[in-house]
Amino acid sequence: MVIVWLNVDDFTIGIWLSLVTPLFGSPPITHIFLKLLDRMHTINHKLQETQLEVKKYRDLLPICANCKDIRDEQGSWKRIDTYIAQHSEINFTHSICPSCSEHLYGDFLKQNKPKSKTV
Repeated sequence: MVIVWLNVDDFTIGIWLSLVTPLFGSPPITHIFLKLLDRMHTINHKLQETQLEVKKYRDLLPICANCKDIRDEQGSWKRIDTYIAQHSEINFTHSICPSCSEHLYGDFLKQNKPKSKTV
């Protein structure tokens, strides 16, 4: 007899074993199965812990405190926009914020400021 089921919990397996074991008269097989089930739970628990650990470290992104370049998996430094474009589906467009505009072009902007008309 072969029984196949999906998404079976431990309770269902326990009930199934308690019904089938007396029919076949093989407690050693039940014992081995339960030991394997316990081992599977232990491995599954360790796997879940490892996945959480990997996610925690995957979320860390080394960034330069000065220029804001990103260190990739190979240890190379890349501009942040280049790195994000390579690791996601984001496309960038560039502009200059008012603060940087003042810092980069302040003198030029002051010299070429439109003169206001007086009435």
